[in-house]
Amino acid sequence: LAGSDFAVEAATESIELKKRLFRELDAAIGDGAVLATNTSSTTIPLLAAQTKRPDRGVGIHFRTPAPLTKPVE
Repeated sequence: LAGSDFAVEAATESIELKKRLFRELDAAIGDGAVLATNTSSTTIPLLAAQTKRPDRGVGIHFRTPAPLTKPVE
């Protein structure tokens, strides 16, 4: 991971687990790398604060593929 520019964690919606993963990823990846979380509810600044790069934390949310989602009107 040391040469990575971008890392995404996609753990379950457990804030304690995500905080631990952000600390571990922060120690493992390069200094200029961006850390992302796949979340629909976790506060990104809270996770980014676990690192030495709070300005490089982002949130993304992968949606369920359209063919697997029931339509809503």
